[in-house]
Amino acid sequence: MKRIACTIILTLALAGPAAADPDFDAPANAPRIVDAAAARAGCLPDYAAPIVERPCQLAKFGTIGTIDGHTFDFARYSFATASGANMGARALIFEHADAGKLKTLFVPENIGGPFSDPEVIKSPQGSLLLIPGFDTGTGNLNRERLYVWRKTEWHLADTTSWLDALMKRLPKGLSALKGIYPDYARMTASTPLWRKSDGNASPSGGRASIRLAWKGDAVVLTAVDVRRR
Repeated sequence: MKRIACTIILTLALAGPAAADPDFDAPANAPRIVDAAAARAGCLPDYAAPIVERPCQLAKFGTIGTIDGHTFDFARYSFATASGANMGARALIFEHADAGKLKTLFVPENIGGPFSDPEVIKSPQGSLLLIPGFDTGTGNLNRERLYVWRKTEWHLADTTSWLDALMKRLPKGLSALKGIYPDYARMTASTPLWRKSDGNASPSGGRASIRLAWKGDAVVLTAVDVRRR
C-alpha cells in the first residue's frame, strides 16, 4: 500500500477509507492458529515485519466480544519513526479456537498512521466490526476497515464506492479534501467543502450533510444536502 502525500490536490476518493488490499487484510499466513499467551505478550513474529524503521511494538491486546457463539480478540501493533511519531500500524483480529489458541482472521495494515481499538456496532444491517484508522498529518485521511457479520464470519464491507457518487453530486467547483468518517449506526456523514482556491486548512465552500444506506455489503449514497456559507 503506497503512502499518499497529503497535499491540496487530494481528490475526493482519498477522503474515504483506503480500499482494502487482500494482501494486507488476509495475508498468506492468515488465517492460522497462534498461541494466545504469545499474542497477549507481544508482536507475533509472523506479523512483526517493520512498516517504518522502528521495531514492532504491541500497543494493545483486548477483547472485542462474542457474536452468535463466536468470541473475538484483537491486537494493535505500532511502528514508530526515529522521531517517535507513530506512522505505521497493524490490527490483528482473532477468533477463539481450542483452549489457549487463537485463529487470526485478517491483519489490516496502515502505513500512514495508527489504528484505534476495534468496536462492534449494532445497525439495521446487523453487527458491524469497525477498526478505526487514519493517516496522521494535515491530510487526516480515513484508513478504517469495516466488516459485516454474515452467519458465521465477517465480510469486508465496501465503504469507498459511494464517494464516487458523492463527487458527481457536489456542486461544480466544490470537493472534499480530508477524511470523511461516517456514523455507521445512523448511516450519516458530514464534511466541509473546499473551493479550488482554498488552502488545505481553510475550507470555504460550506458543508455537506450525507445520508447513506446498505446495498448488500456495500455502503451507498442516498442523499446529499449542501449548505453554502
